[in-house]
Amino acid sequence: MLGRAQRRNEKLGATVDLREMDVMALDFPDDHFDGIISTFLFCVLEPEHQTPALKELRRVCRPGGTIRILAYSLPEPPVQRSIMKLMAPWVRFSYGAAFDRNTEQYMDAAGLELLEKKYLYRDIIKMLTLGVPTT
Repeated sequence: MLGRAQRRNEKLGATVDLREMDVMALDFPDDHFDGIISTFLFCVLEPEHQTPALKELRRVCRPGGTIRILAYSLPEPPVQRSIMKLMAPWVRFSYGAAFDRNTEQYMDAAGLELLEKKYLYRDIIKMLTLGVPTT
């Protein structure tokens, strides 16, 4: 993916600094960003990695900043929920992802505040907006 992004970067003439890193050990100083966006990353992190990853994002986001996370969730309607549960083993095998990570349950342990939970597609794709406390 990094190679594809670099080719696209060159094609567009953009000046984007692309780096490969471990989300639990980012190579950025404390309080480096005003905001952070994570798209479907937490769907592929195992439960034991959720809190360390959130703590690391908190570390590199300045106090008063925001972290936005796009993630999948299991829908409430029984038929849709059953269909997604049937798809889950294939999604896990193909992408290493899971629909039921429920990342918001790890926010308190990471010292983050839930500012908003908004569904972007039915109740399957959600955006969590997390705040980094100022104190």
